Amino acid sequence: MESFEKEELKDVLIIKNDSKEVADDTYFQEVVLEYINNKMDNIEKSIIKYRYGLCGQKMTQREVSNVLGVPCSYIDRVEKRALIKMQNYFDNKVGGI
Repeated sequence: MESFEKEELKDVLIIKNDSKEVADDTYFQEVVLEYINNKMDNIEKSIIKYRYGLCGQKMTQREVSNVLGVPCSYIDRVEKRALIKMQNYFDNKVGGI
């Protein structure tokens, strides 16, 4: 899980602070992994990992739906909610820099 496509996830999260620490990929990766490991519930974690390639190849919502055995609409809702929560966490974490 350590080698994920951070550029993909970084493109999804809107980075509102131009500080050097925020732009640093290592810092970004640490904050994202901290959030995923400590703040997400299991279904959110699974969806984000599969969708953004955190545990291998990126998957479409349909592929994740098939793996988890839930409807695509559920995957879409959970992913959107998880990304919003991750964005808020990232904004708060970065705001403290």
